[in-house]
Amino acid sequence: MYEVGLRKGLVSYHFMIGGDFGEENELHAHRYLVEAVLEGNDLDGFGFLTDIDDLQASMDRIAGRYENSTLNDLPEFSGVNPSLERFCRVWCDELRRTLDAPALERITVRIWESEDAFAGYTKGR
Repeated sequence: MYEVGLRKGLVSYHFMIGGDFGEENELHAHRYLVEAVLEGNDLDGFGFLTDIDDLQASMDRIAGRYENSTLNDLPEFSGVNPSLERFCRVWCDELRRTLDAPALERITVRIWESEDAFAGYTKGR
């Protein structure tokens, strides 16, 4: 299986709701590192799984929505915790929707909130 991937850094804000999460209940920033890995068994006529410039453009557009935003204020997080896991799924779904990559079989998005901690979400066709 072929893989193509990119990383993108951004800063976003959030706070946890519905439980006692200590300092996480207060508005705070994370310097996220988003990693997207695309997989597929076939290449297009140019020998690409997807054009990496298209992937970069999609990552940049998605990052632009969340850069310096408070996740809690966005419709996709309305009434739910903007957890790292949920953020991964939202990012992955948007990436799949925006990419023109017919041979794409799977996308994995991992978002690192520190050097040590990350969550991930994988979406198949």
